[in-house]
Amino acid sequence: EQASKFIQVNIFDSNITVDKLDKALEYSGLGAYLGKANVNLVNQSGSISLYDTIKIMQDTFGAEINF
Repeated sequence: EQASKFIQVNIFDSNITVDKLDKALEYSGLGAYLGKANVNLVNQSGSISLYDTIKIMQDTFGAEINF
């Protein structure tokens, strides 16, 4: 559980949306290892914005990052 705070997974699947993420994690078995907070849904190009990256770091580590 403690280690899961440091694990981030990117999912590049347009069929999986925020609304479907819990089901996808449960169905795949990944839910035993990952929570929603550990999963980043990214678009088909695989890009993730700087703002999104900072938000993930803030949420994961509880840090205040000014930009």
